[in-house]
Amino acid sequence: MNVDEVFEFYRTEFVPAYSDLVGYIGDKPRQMVIELENTFAHISQYFNPELDIQDKNMNLVKAHDHLVRATLDCYKLLWVIIH
Repeated sequence: MNVDEVFEFYRTEFVPAYSDLVGYIGDKPRQMVIELENTFAHISQYFNPELDIQDKNMNLVKAHDHLVRATLDCYKLLWVIIH
């Protein structure tokens, strides 16, 4: 996993799911904001010059995991609201 892949996932998977949810319900669910905040925190640690490469990579994986979780939550919440 590299940082470009994380941002590619953000653009191609998360943003469409988040846009569909926010557009449909007209609100930004609190949990999505929390997941984005957590993603950003881990990405910032990836760029922390005081961390070794292993810790940087661990934070990058965690950032990606938060984005995956947020994407799935968007679809799950949208599905629940529609049905």
